[in-house]
This record gives sequence, C-alpha cells and structure tokens, in this order.
Amino acid sequence: MIGRATIVWLVLALGIGFGLYHLKFRVQELEQKLAQTNRDILTNEEAIHVLKADWSYLNRPEAIDPLARKFLGLGPMTGSQYVTFAALPMRPAPLVSSAEPPTPPAAALAPAPAPAPSKTIVPANASARSTSKPAPSAKPKAPGTRAITLAREMP
Repeated sequence: MIGRATIVWLVLALGIGFGLYHLKFRVQELEQKLAQTNRDILTNEEAIHVLKADWSYLNRPEAIDPLARKFLGLGPMTGSQYVTFAALPMRPAPLVSSAEPPTPPAAALAPAPAPAPSKTIVPANASARSTSKPAPSAKPKAPGTRAITLAREMP
C-alpha cells in the first residue's frame, strides 16, 4: 500500500514539474519578445539614419536658395537694407488681458531718486518707537521690482 507521504511527494513533484514547464515556455516567449524589440530598435535606428541623410541633403544651400527665391521672394542682401539700431521701430505694447495686472514700463522699474529730507512735526506725547518707523508707502510695489532694482545697482 502506498503511504500518504508518498502521495504528497508525488503531487508535489508533479506540481513542480508543471510549474517548471510553464516557466520554461514563459521565458521562451519573453526571449522572443526581447529579440523582436531589438530588431525593431535596429530598424528604427536605420530609418533615423536615412531620415538624417535626407534632411542633410535637403538642407543644402544650393537646394534651399531656389526655393526661397521662388516661394518667399528672398534674395541676397543689398547695401540699402542695412540700418542702424536707432532706425528700427519700437515694439508695440503687448496686449494685456483683464485677468493679469498690467506690467509697468521699464522706466517705472528704474530706482527712484532719493526724496529730499522733509521736516516732520512730532507731537510731544508721541513715543520714540513710532517716530523711528518710516511711513508706509501708499503705492504697492509691482512684483519683481525689488529684484530688478538690486540687479541694476550691482556693478
């Protein structure tokens, strides 16, 4: 008579055999997928090399020049086309949406000259602490003003 331990070991051996069989075919499947992926990579690299060669061929100046003359009306520069920087027109002001606060012009970002000292009348009952604080600015500063001011002060 076959003992219980023998049956357990037989079932265990069959389970391990089936697991190894399944694992073997899964590994073969993954190796085939890896080989196909490597072939696809090589095919794509070859296609990229061909596209780069085509791009280099089409970007030759002797190929672009007739197309630029035909479709864009471009040609060599003449002496009358050179101007000084001062002769260039100013850029138009950008359109401002209602959601964003308007950006101040460059002149507003420049550091303001120091105000002349003024005489302040202090009541006799005011504490020394309140006179040592500067008066708060009525106009809020635009964001980024401090950084631009500091950058301009640096030598």
